[in-house]
Amino acid sequence: DCPKFAFTVPSVNRQAPARRYEWLVLPQGCKNSPAICQRVVADALMPVRPPEQTYLDSVLSFAIETLQKSGFTIAEEKVQKTTPVKYLGLQLLDKTITPQPLVIRNEPRTLKQLMSLCGSINWLRPFLHLPNSDLEPLFHLLRGSDALNSPRHLTPEAKESLQKVADAISHAKAHRCDPSLPFQLAILGESPFNYGLLYQWDTQTHTHEALLIIEFLFTHHSHARTVVTPVEVVAELITKARLRIRTLAGCDLSCVVVPWKKSEFNSVYQTNSALQLALDSYPGQVSYGHFPKHRMFKETFNLAPKSLKSSVPLAALNVFTDGS
Repeated sequence: DCPKFAFTVPSVNRQAPARRYEWLVLPQGCKNSPAICQRVVADALMPVRPPEQTYLDSVLSFAIETLQKSGFTIAEEKVQKTTPVKYLGLQLLDKTITPQPLVIRNEPRTLKQLMSLCGSINWLRPFLHLPNSDLEPLFHLLRGSDALNSPRHLTPEAKESLQKVADAISHAKAHRCDPSLPFQLAILGESPFNYGLLYQWDTQTHTHEALLIIEFLFTHHSHARTVVTPVEVVAELITKARLRIRTLAGCDLSCVVVPWKKSEFNSVYQTNSALQLALDSYPGQVSYGHFPKHRMFKETFNLAPKSLKSSVPLAALNVFTDGS
C-alpha cells in the first residue's frame, strides 16, 4: 500500500488550502507524474497564500511575479487582462457570458459522430432556450445498435432540430450575476417537457435588461421509470436548481415560481412525496404563476399532455381488434 499512501496537513486556522501528500512512491513504470508538477507549482505559489493581498488584481500580479522569480516562463499571449476573456469555451464580457462559436456537424454518419454532436449541444444547453421537445427527434436517433460505427441518417425532423439549435446558438447568452440581487427559479415550458430558468430580477430597472439570465435547467430526455408525472418533473427541476445555486453562489433560492394556482399547488404538495422532498427545508417563497413581466415567461403550461383520445366518435375508419 506504500504507493497509495496519502495524508493531509491542514493549515493553521484554515489560512490556506490544506496540503495533501500522496503518491510518495511513483507506480512501477511511471517516470513522471502530474502530482510532481502540481507540487512544484504549489510550492512556487506559496508566497501568494498569505492574506496580505486584498484585491484580486494584486493577487494576480503578485502571482505572475512570484512564478517568474521561481524560473517559470509565462506566455504573454495567454494572459488576458481585458474583456472579452475566453475561458473554457466561453467569452466573458462585462455583463454577459456567451459561448464561443461552435461548428456543428450537421451530417453525422455514424453513432459516434451523432453522440459527439449531442454532447456538444448538451454542453451548450445551459445557455440555450431549447426545451427537450425541440431536441426529441435528434435524441431518438441514438436508439438502435450500440456499435459506434453503426450508420445514422438524419430525418427531416432531426434536421429541423439542428436548425433550431443553430438559431439558438446565434442568440445564446447568459448574464453575470449581481451579488446584490436574490436568485429565483421559474418553471417554464409545456408538460411533460418542462424546464427551469435560474434568473435574477432587478426591480429598479424597468427595461428588458431587468432580467438577468443565469442558466437554463433541463431534465433527462429519457427517465429511468416508464411513467413520470408532470409534478415529478417539476420536483426534479426544483431539486436540480437548489443544488446548482448552492454550487454557483453558496446560497438557496429566494423564490420558486410554479405554473399552478395556489389551490392546485396545495393539492399536489399534500400528496406528492417528490415535491415535498424537493422543497424540504426551503427558506424562500413559492409564487403561483406570477411570472415577471418579460417575453421570456409568456408561455403556456399544461398540467397533463394533450390527450389523443376523443370523447365523441370521429368520421374515420372503424378498426376492431381480435382479443382472443
